[in-house]
Amino acid sequence: MLALVIHRGPFAWNGVLIFWLALSTYTIFLVVMGLFVRYSALRPVAVDTDDEAEPSR
Repeated sequence: MLALVIHRGPFAWNGVLIFWLALSTYTIFLVVMGLFVRYSALRPVAVDTDDEAEPSR
């Protein structure tokens, strides 16, 4: 039974590259996007407080 696990599936020599490459790429994507979303959510919003600006019509 152990021989089937070694010769087939994501832990076999020909499945390691595609499985772990896809998993690591997706993990990096999730971490980077999470950091960017956190940065955007915590960034203060610029407010226009110019008193001499003309009102929009």
